[in-house]
Amino acid sequence: TPAEKAERIATLEKIFNEAPLWAYSAREGRGHFQKLCAQCHRLGDEGVRLGPELTGAGKHGIRYFLENVLDPNAVVGTDFQLTTVETRSGEVISGILVGETGGQLQLRTTADTVRVPAAEVARRETTERSLMPEGLLESLNDRERIELLKYLVEN
Repeated sequence: TPAEKAERIATLEKIFNEAPLWAYSAREGRGHFQKLCAQCHRLGDEGVRLGPELTGAGKHGIRYFLENVLDPNAVVGTDFQLTTVETRSGEVISGILVGETGGQLQLRTTADTVRVPAAEVARRETTERSLMPEGLLESLNDRERIELLKYLVEN
């Protein structure tokens, strides 16, 4: 629920702010970023720009990252809304709509930019949901979470 997410955000923010950050490795955090985030986000020279650019986002502080990671569907900019296209042949493609020109749709997926001729589109739906899955931090232990968050905040 939104209340549970808000409580989780506050808890993790408190843990991060009270942690002796000197004892945590941002270098290790970079590894966690590469494993969990770089498939969709760009930070510096690393990653893919499917989701929002993270370079310089550290200036917003730890709460910014926690809110966006723990509740990715709370605020989704129109540039990052999920579009799903079903073609006449039954293929389903989900991604970010990056263009609609020359009689074709261009969808950026986690793997590639896919072009679909408009005449081949049987169904198209855009939702206000994020491509980013909920529970992303759950795959990390407490130390790894702090390392990842330290890396994000410092870059």
